Amino acid sequence: MLVAIILLVAAGGWATMQYKRINAVGAAIQQYEKHLDAQWIDKDCTLEHCPKSSKSLPGMLPDRAEFTQYERFNLKWRGDYVTLSAPVTDVWVYRVTKTNDGTLEAIVGIGITRCAIDSDGYSFTTDIRKITLAPSTIAGEYVVVEDESYSGKTHNPLFPFPKTLYVSKDNGKPQCPR
Repeated sequence: MLVAIILLVAAGGWATMQYKRINAVGAAIQQYEKHLDAQWIDKDCTLEHCPKSSKSLPGMLPDRAEFTQYERFNLKWRGDYVTLSAPVTDVWVYRVTKTNDGTLEAIVGIGITRCAIDSDGYSFTTDIRKITLAPSTIAGEYVVVEDESYSGKTHNPLFPFPKTLYVSKDNGKPQCPR
C-alpha cells in the first residue's frame, strides 16, 4: 500500500512537470509564430538586415543564427512584397522529445490564415514542422532555435496519428484591408 502511494505521488509529480514543459514549449512556439506573422508587414525586415528577426525575442541564446530555416524561407518567399496585413498562425503541438544535447524537438501542426488576394475571404494553409527549442535565458521558458518544414517530404512524422498535447489560444482572423 505504501509503495502504491509513493508511486502515485511520483507519477503525479512527473505529470505536472510534463504539463508545465509542454505549456512552456507551446507558449514559446506561439510567440515565435506571432513574430514571424509580423514580419510579413515589416518593410525593414529583409534577409540582408532584420532588426526584428526571431533572434531578437526575449530570452534568446546569443549564439543562435539570425534566422531559423523556415524564417529564412519565409523572407525569401516574401521578397520585397510586404503585405498590408499580417497572417494569423495557430499551433498544435503533437510531440515533444528531449534530445541528447538538452534541446527539445517538437512536432507541430501549423495553420496559417491570410487575407485572400482575389476575394473578400481568407485563405488557410497548413504545415507540419519540426521545431527545435532550447532553454531560454529566462528561467522556466524555452526559445525556438530552429524550425524545419516537412512540406514536400515523404516522411510523415505524425504517423500514427498522435494525441494533441497543446493547442494555441484562438488568435482570431487577420485584419484585412477592404
